[in-house]
Amino acid sequence: MGTRRGPRARRHLPPRAPPQAPLRGHRRGAGPGLVRQGRRRLHPSLPGGVPACSGARPPRARGRVRVRPGRRGRPRGGSRVLTTLRVHDYRSDVLPLLTEGVLPLVGELATAAAPEVSFPTRHWDGGPHLALHLGHEPLPAEVLAHARERLSTAAGHGTTWTPEEYARRAAALARTEGTPVRHELPHAHGSVLISTDSGAPDPLTAVRHRFLTALARELAALLPADPAAARTRAPGTALRWMAGLAAAYPGGLRFGSLSFHSHAEAFLASRPDGEELRARFAAAAQRYAPQTGRLVDTALQHPAELPGHAACTTALAALRAPELRGDVERLLRGEGGGAGGVSGQFGGVL
Repeated sequence: MGTRRGPRARRHLPPRAPPQAPLRGHRRGAGPGLVRQGRRRLHPSLPGGVPACSGARPPRARGRVRVRPGRRGRPRGGSRVLTTLRVHDYRSDVLPLLTEGVLPLVGELATAAAPEVSFPTRHWDGGPHLALHLGHEPLPAEVLAHARERLSTAAGHGTTWTPEEYARRAAALARTEGTPVRHELPHAHGSVLISTDSGAPDPLTAVRHRFLTALARELAALLPADPAAARTRAPGTALRWMAGLAAAYPGGLRFGSLSFHSHAEAFLASRPDGEELRARFAAAAQRYAPQTGRLVDTALQHPAELPGHAACTTALAALRAPELRGDVERLLRGEGGGAGGVSGQFGGVL
């Protein structure tokens, strides 16, 4: 008789050896020294770790990276890590957090640890919070501890919303921001959560990170060290900064200012007291007309003297690079640009 073949004969064969690496989609830690790029994880350098923040998961990078012994979490070919500190601030005025915490910290890091990128962004998903992004090299534990303490202290005073007050404001806030907003506050006021994302950014994201870092460092350098003086000067400094961005727009100041105007109109339209605020804005514009007129003259005749202008023109030049043409066209069509499209990605630079 010949050897029997077929499915039933396979049970007599020796069992297959277990795979040496997890299948695609395996969770971190399930295989020998393999992790997925782009996966958010707890930060290991602080005692007990820090809870990962809530919010949208970053896009998954393709492939895997092998972790060498003694270099856990470091991708082969050099480590690329974006560290994010999210400070939950439930005050109606976020200016103290910026002038006493975030911007001074950006200024300190520009001269000390000097991370490749350091810039803040504002978020509402998972409770209102301000995120400070630092990277792309892993930061020392003492730098992270200092940053966390600085942000927590800056958020530790002032009148905050109660959960009931915030629940009443959440619907209007969602309309204003054009994004889903939770009706509950998942973390205590002043909580600072730290998370890390591994993997190199795509070319467009890298340009955006450099642009926002240049803006944040320039704004930090313009404000005085004294918190009270910084708070007083911040609105006027921000106005000059906005004029510099608008003047760098390819269509000039006339077209560059349309983005700010449309955002202001959307804000007023979403507020129940929109007409009252509009009247207050009009009165302020009339009161500061001489200063605003001089600022407009500078933006028209000497735009390079304004803050933000150089960073904006540098970013525009980078986006015109031939190798980025396809990515920019897809972003303009709204493909893969994420929430906010072009405006959300580059703050109206395009």
